[in-house]
This record gives sequence, structure tokens and C-alpha cells, in this order.
Amino acid sequence: MENRALALLAGAGLGVGLMYIFDPRMGRGRRAYLRDKAYSAWNDAREGLEAVSQDMRNRASGLMHETQSRFRQEDTPNNTGVGNHPAMQGGRQHPGERWELLPNNWTPTAQLMLGLGGVGLLAYGFTKDAPWACVAGSAGLGMMAAAGLSSPRVRRLLPESVDPRTWVPEGTVESVTSAAREAVSTAAQAVGL
Repeated sequence: MENRALALLAGAGLGVGLMYIFDPRMGRGRRAYLRDKAYSAWNDAREGLEAVSQDMRNRASGLMHETQSRFRQEDTPNNTGVGNHPAMQGGRQHPGERWELLPNNWTPTAQLMLGLGGVGLLAYGFTKDAPWACVAGSAGLGMMAAAGLSSPRVRRLLPESVDPRTWVPEGTVESVTSAAREAVSTAAQAVGL
């Protein structure tokens, strides 16, 4: 009985959808609208994958060059006469490293990994019973939403008054980073490293 009711609802939904798309008066415009949206989504997905692949290539290249430079011992001449002061040689002094997993600093690769992790947690939640299903599913949805909202392609769909990049209060980045470093050093001391 349950399967028949589900099949009836699915058939009715399919019929309504087909009527909506193939309506003689408005169907052509609806089909054109859907085609344009599908084309736009395809282009956004292609551009997103290109950005992720470029980011991963750059990271691999940087890792390779960094590894090679660790094994290469060569003195580079400093012709500026000012010593080893990046700010005096045209470079700028960076205040410190930024943690990559903060929302204002996500690379395309981090967005992809966070989104895939969210999908995995959501799928895992579907296989479990309560309360773990609720916990895993909620965490997965949160991760997917965070990854999606950090993308400029998704943010442009939001009203201009909503900017997810401002959801992290000023100064939180530095306090979270210092707290994380302190926790890691305390754990390392406890283990004896």
C-alpha cells in the first residue's frame, strides 16, 4: 500500500512538471529559462573545477620548489646593501600566517574538500540511527553550507546586505589562531615532544 501511494505521488509530480514545461502558452519561455540556468550552472561548475585544478597545480609546484630548495645549498648575493630586511628590499613584512580554514581565507581546494567532507558526513548520517544521524547530518549540512557560502559564485546569488565573510567578528581570526597554537603546544608538551 505504501509503495502504491508513493508511486501515485511520484507520477502526479512528474505529470505536473511536464505540464509546466510543455505548456503551449508559457512553456517555450520556461524551457528557455531552464536552459539558460542549466548553461550558467554548467559554466560555473566548469570555472570552479578549473580554479580547483589550478590551485592544486600551484600547490604541487610550490611544494616541489620548496622541497628542492631545502636540499640545495647555495648562497644568493644580496646586492641591496641593506641586509636581510624584506620591508627594505621592496617586499612587505607579513604580520603572521593566516590559518587556511578561516572563512575569509579559503582557497578553491579548501572549499572543495570541505564540501566533499560535508557530503560524506551527510551520507553517513543517513546510514545511522538517532542521535548520531542528527549530529552527522547537521555537521555535514553545516560544512556544505560553509563551503558553498565561501564561493563568490554562490555569494552573488545572496542579497547584497548578506555577506558571509563578515560573519566572523573582527579579531576572531587572531584569537582562534593563537588559541589553536597554544593548544597544540600544550598537547605536544603533555606527550613529551
